Amino acid sequence: MALRVSDDNNFLTFSVAGCNFLRTQNRRLITICGAVVGTVLGLMRIDLYLVQFLLLLGTLIPPIGGIIIADFFYKHRGKYTLLEQTHFRKFNWAGIGAYVLASLIAFFSPGVPPINGIIAAVVGYIAFDKVLSLLGHSQDHAPVKA
Repeated sequence: MALRVSDDNNFLTFSVAGCNFLRTQNRRLITICGAVVGTVLGLMRIDLYLVQFLLLLGTLIPPIGGIIIADFFYKHRGKYTLLEQTHFRKFNWAGIGAYVLASLIAFFSPGVPPINGIIAAVVGYIAFDKVLSLLGHSQDHAPVKA
């Protein structure tokens, strides 16, 4: 009985999120697809990999925070411009390069992976930003002309 009741909530949550993500009102199809995916994953014993998955997330997510810290304090000196007054670049290559580097360092280096990732992301972002600026590929956002 408890399994059926908790699965009802899981199916409802999945169908609402799936319909929102796919921009459709066909909740029946989304619910059935979610039930099939959940059943297949259960049969594959995905629950045995939950701890490893959470450890991987704990390694790969903190470098994003390091990039945000470096962008705010180093690049923008602790003050962002208003969103309406900023024309954003499509990609921040310094941020992408720093994320890849920091994620690899966090994953393969000894110590505490989240701390290693944050520190590597801050240092990597500053280094990539300086190198790209020296090469003439500034990552600065342009102010909107009034």
